Amino acid sequence: MRILILNGSARAHGNTSTLTAAFKRGAEEAGNDVVELPVGRMAIRGCLGCEYCHGRGHGECIIRDDEKEVKEEMKKADMLVLASPIYFFSPSAQLEAAIQRMHAEGIPDNIRESAMILTSGSPGVYDAAKAQYKAIFDYLGTRDRGIFTACGSESRSERKQKELEDFGCSLVS
Repeated sequence: MRILILNGSARAHGNTSTLTAAFKRGAEEAGNDVVELPVGRMAIRGCLGCEYCHGRGHGECIIRDDEKEVKEEMKKADMLVLASPIYFFSPSAQLEAAIQRMHAEGIPDNIRESAMILTSGSPGVYDAAKAQYKAIFDYLGTRDRGIFTACGSESRSERKQKELEDFGCSLVS
């Protein structure tokens, strides 16, 4: 299976990246091909709502930026994992931009499974992000493989990293 992780963290070595690395290790050990795109550090602008994509653009967004790389990787993926720090009750603005740009053509039919990894500095701040994830992927019809959360130093704990690595290992290719 080919798994695409969209990492919405602006930090290369933060808590979100620690957990995606653990997940990736496990998933690759199980024989999966895993690609992680650092959308939190890519140049992706938010959707303009101009509807060019649904008219003259024939599914192509009028904005020319790094979202093109996201769309190309999505065409090859069987599973999509959204990973993000929670700064203020929702996924990072950077990941939000990538999600909103899916408006142009949705997600390809080849993506059949999804999961979410969330980190935060405070407990109890995940509800909005979880609801958004569930609404999007219920609508798109993917199989939900789970939502994983970690607060503060828990992200760097051996227990939490093992949980994510074991989850990755469970995705037998």
